[in-house]
Amino acid sequence: MDRKRQGSKDGGQKTGEGRLGLGCKMLIRLVFVIWIGTITVLAVVPQAKDGIMNATNVTPSGREKHVVGYFLGALLFYYGYGKKGAGRKVQGVRCLAQSRKGAKDRRKNDGIIKTEGFYIWLCGLGIFGYSVVLEGVQIFLPYRTFNPYDIVGNGIGVGVFCLIFLARTQKSQR
Repeated sequence: MDRKRQGSKDGGQKTGEGRLGLGCKMLIRLVFVIWIGTITVLAVVPQAKDGIMNATNVTPSGREKHVVGYFLGALLFYYGYGKKGAGRKVQGVRCLAQSRKGAKDRRKNDGIIKTEGFYIWLCGLGIFGYSVVLEGVQIFLPYRTFNPYDIVGNGIGVGVFCLIFLARTQKSQR
């Protein structure tokens, strides 16, 4: 088996796998896709008044599920689609932030994303944007109600993710 398929002792840095092995990264991506599907279905199907979702609420509104759910979504997105390389520069999500000036410039610049902190914010904004879209869809569903406090709960979950990982990044750079 060649070195690329096996991974390496340095965490995959020479093979382009990042800190996580390719198998682990693929598993996280699969869980992220399942998370996206689950969140989407839960946001658009009718709610049962006495269903398991209402029975498991810690608070009367159930906002804790939004906070925890979107924190986990941002975490999965971060670990599933980011490849950290040398010098703590992030190489992932090039399709979202690639420069459009040409192949020569792309090789030289390697995209717009330069810091891990920027990638953390990009993950957070992407997941938060998706939550806003799902809440917006609920406006048009007669059996669902739009609730801006759900968006606030989603934002708190994503914000906590960003703050924790930005603080961790700052601490590791010292």
